[in-house]
Amino acid sequence: MLAVAGLTIAAGGDNLGVYVPLLRRTEPALWPLYPVVFAGGVAVWCGLAVLLAGRRPVIAALERTGRWLVPVLFIGIGLGILTGLK
Repeated sequence: MLAVAGLTIAAGGDNLGVYVPLLRRTEPALWPLYPVVFAGGVAVWCGLAVLLAGRRPVIAALERTGRWLVPVLFIGIGLGILTGLK
């Protein structure tokens, strides 16, 4: 769990581009809310990953489609970022 938390924090540098302008416009009393919501979101995603990773149908589907599914998803995410899709 510490490794996942460390990786999440280390890979979250791009979040600075979001949170710095956001925090500049938010009153300081609300600042503690953002890390709590972020940590809660990470906990939900990690819990969902643990739940799905142990399911045989999910494992079988990922073994069949993982070679092409992961690159397609990353390309789609990249295109969405480049084109400004929300």
